Amino acid sequence: MAKRDSNIDPFNAGEPVSPWQDPESETRDDEGQEAYEAPHHGDSAPKPPIGQMPGFASNNTNGPKAPRTRRRSADSLKREAARQARAQRARNKTSGSIARRIFKLILGIWMLFLLLSTGGSIVSCATSLFTPSSPNKPYDTPAFEEDEDSPEALCLLLANTRMEHLLLAGTPEHAAVADRIAGAFAQRIESDFDLTPDELGVNPTIVAEWVIGSLIYEEVDAQAFPEADDPYASVYFDAEACSMMTMYYEFQSDLYDYLSEQGLYLLDIKQGKELADAQKADIAGILQAAMAETGSRESSMRVRLTLQDDTWKIDEADFERYCDYIFGMPA
Repeated sequence: MAKRDSNIDPFNAGEPVSPWQDPESETRDDEGQEAYEAPHHGDSAPKPPIGQMPGFASNNTNGPKAPRTRRRSADSLKREAARQARAQRARNKTSGSIARRIFKLILGIWMLFLLLSTGGSIVSCATSLFTPSSPNKPYDTPAFEEDEDSPEALCLLLANTRMEHLLLAGTPEHAAVADRIAGAFAQRIESDFDLTPDELGVNPTIVAEWVIGSLIYEEVDAQAFPEADDPYASVYFDAEACSMMTMYYEFQSDLYDYLSEQGLYLLDIKQGKELADAQKADIAGILQAAMAETGSRESSMRVRLTLQDDTWKIDEADFERYCDYIFGMPA
């Protein structure tokens, strides 16, 4: 009779053995320790280690041991993930600390610069307040402010009076300049279109008044040399006014476009073709638009005076030349 194997359960013989019932499946855990082997039914005596069991052949005598397959438990994976998370947080904290230190350094430098700049401005203002002002230079304080009877003061008075009369309608000075501007405008109309301003439907006087009315001036300096061989004085102004020729070029361009739209050619007009009243009204509107679109320009004005028989008089030719310049008259 064959010896019955005590390790075989007679009630489950021939059936598949579950992993938890297989003693060899309970191997070492992930730390390399041997797994606990549960006792089998009907065997109360402790079993020797697997390596000492009868019939167990050790592989150490025949060659190198085969590599083991390490199984990592869920707890070890969690511990590893926790260690990596702590390391990442430490790195992030270090980077944030460095960024904060750099920001604080830049902020400190900026605040120091701001304090130095503000302090310098305060010191400068305090110094200017408590430091007595130095006397003005001779050209900063004109001589006529110190002496109303000085040559500079007398010449400045004459020059200012002339500029005031230039702007005042009805004065001879205003009329003289207005006539020159209106005449120059009418001459350009006749030269370009072979028509008088009235035949074209425009009024040169309106142009002249517009140009003179745009003048703005401010006195700058006055110099007088009564002791020179040829005594003279000069009064200078900063001036700003509209240019008649700048406006005329704008008007001329728009007028050519209008005539082309009306089917009128310059040759027909020069040969005597008359314009209708409605067309003249349109051309007058074109002139008004050109004046409205023309801006003023900055320039300078000089009023020159000469001493004749101990009396200062304005040089009319020089004054006329400067008026033509600031009002943009044709050369």
